[in-house]
Amino acid sequence: MDLETIKNKFKLRSSVSVKNISAIMEAFPVLLKEINSFEIKLDRSQEIIKQLNKQVKNRPPLSVKGQKGDASWQSIYKEENNILYILFSGKLTYSVAKRSTNQVLSILPNLRKKFDIIVDVSHIKACDPKSFFHIKKLIYIFKSININRLALVPVKNKPELLAMFEKVLKEAGIIFFVVKDIKDGENTLKNLSSFLKIR
Repeated sequence: MDLETIKNKFKLRSSVSVKNISAIMEAFPVLLKEINSFEIKLDRSQEIIKQLNKQVKNRPPLSVKGQKGDASWQSIYKEENNILYILFSGKLTYSVAKRSTNQVLSILPNLRKKFDIIVDVSHIKACDPKSFFHIKKLIYIFKSININRLALVPVKNKPELLAMFEKVLKEAGIIFFVVKDIKDGENTLKNLSSFLKIR
């Protein structure tokens, strides 16, 4: 007797009589074997779940953010479009640049090949030129891990800051575009043929 035979024999019955004892005794070992098999499968499933949970806990973050004084920053990697978003606001000092760029590095293991970056610095109020030591270091790391393209949202009415970013990006050989805002950056990276301001 196998499990299918047992199901066919008893599936329409809500109870059994003494007459069925022999059939029940015959089915019992089969049911025990099936229960044992299910328990083994359940144990394996639980172990797989534990391993997956461990991997999730140990996975590098998809986003980081921080604040120091009036400066704040945030980096978010969106897997669905393979874009890393980096946002700065406030005063970009040497220490802020060091701390924020080091945090960005924690996201890098998640990045897929040929990732794009959108950098929004439109809310920077002031910038210490010395901070570009860390900006440049991060740009060259991006270059070494095969960044595809970069879209930059600059500060309005601060051409000297835009020039500093452009200089670093050109020296690193990064393909980049100057855009109006994050949405414009996303559209530009998605459809380069509609964008004419290639630097």
